[in-house]
Amino acid sequence: MIQNACAARRLFSLVARRNTDVECRVAEVECAIHGHATTRREILDAIPLSAGDRCGTVIHHTGAWAVARPTRIRLSRDTVVAGIRCGPTGRAYAALHANGTLEECPLAADSLVEGNLLAKGSWIRLTPEGILDGAWLLRDAQLQGIPCKGTGYKGWAVRFHPDGRLALCYLSREATIDTIPCKAGAFISELSGSTQVMLHHNGKLQSCRVARDVTYRGVALRGGKRVRLSPDGALVAAPASPGA
Repeated sequence: MIQNACAARRLFSLVARRNTDVECRVAEVECAIHGHATTRREILDAIPLSAGDRCGTVIHHTGAWAVARPTRIRLSRDTVVAGIRCGPTGRAYAALHANGTLEECPLAADSLVEGNLLAKGSWIRLTPEGILDGAWLLRDAQLQGIPCKGTGYKGWAVRFHPDGRLALCYLSREATIDTIPCKAGAFISELSGSTQVMLHHNGKLQSCRVARDVTYRGVALRGGKRVRLSPDGALVAAPASPGA
């Protein structure tokens, strides 16, 4: 029994209810039953679970109990989740933010997302406000003129600025960006420093590992070193050690 729950504000974790389609990560629940003791079983029985959710978490707000949506969903077929057409997730899970908006899922079809053409099967990640934040590309793709590496779920990531412009990717091949030859992404190269390419909000190169010796605005840059530029292209840093 929970005595004086309102004053004690004790926290309890509820056991997740599961089936083959939905798994819930159950958050800790603030036990605030006004004025009387209650058992955890009574709390569970009081949760109004919908047939669509089949499991849920309890949150307390403005003096009333409410049901939060599940945070992870395994999809066996094309499904519209929070307005996005998601494809089957296989053994992975689509995810929802606490506010019920989509966090991540694989696309059910080739899709234009905030100006970026992403292939069917690519996983997208969205902010709680529904803004494209990142993706795991199903395969290599040209995004805003940049050849980005893609190997599927949890592979090489791409990130976006809030307006949909590319912010980060790993190159599928060596590419010259703002006259600087940038190194392609490769696992062996990651051992000596990241090969990620970063772009400013205006689309200009922010940082990359130089693929080979080059002179940039009168400054000699050595291959293998990371270069950093300001939004107007001015040299910010050309470190002395490779991958720094």
